[in-house]
Amino acid sequence: MIQLRHVHINLFQKQRVVPQGRAYPFIMKKATIIPIMKPQKDPRSLKSYRPIAFTSRLCKLIERLIRKIVLPAIEKAVQPEQLGFLPRVVYGFTGLMFTGLVLFLFALIIVLGSTVDCLVRLEIQIEQGFHLGKEILAVFLDMTAAFDRVNIPILMAKLRFLKVKPHVLK
Repeated sequence: MIQLRHVHINLFQKQRVVPQGRAYPFIMKKATIIPIMKPQKDPRSLKSYRPIAFTSRLCKLIERLIRKIVLPAIEKAVQPEQLGFLPRVVYGFTGLMFTGLVLFLFALIIVLGSTVDCLVRLEIQIEQGFHLGKEILAVFLDMTAAFDRVNIPILMAKLRFLKVKPHVLK
């Protein structure tokens, strides 16, 4: 009997989640989707529900290993002023929640700075501008359903540019 901790160590030591040249096994891409109703929304509307995907334990283990390989490449590319791309430790816990490898590869957007963090930065910059007698210009964008609109070929090209190994991207 193979213990899971040995599998984890063996996979991680080789820095390979799946054997080189092989794709992520289809059976591990399967998930049970449970719709969870958003608070104070109309239960008759599909937009009132958030899909939660439950995957296997082995799938979650592989997702964590992929994250350990991919995140260092992303950390080098993201500017400190960009919020929402890297994990952040809040009160000793990492703010990472994955519902499946698909979400991870599709979005690669992990909560970094909260709305409050952004507003504090904006307020500081506005105050500095006023003190220096400068004009202030702000642009606000509503990125509704940003996860749904990620262009997968462009995302994969950027990950290849960041030197993420091809077998990890399959």
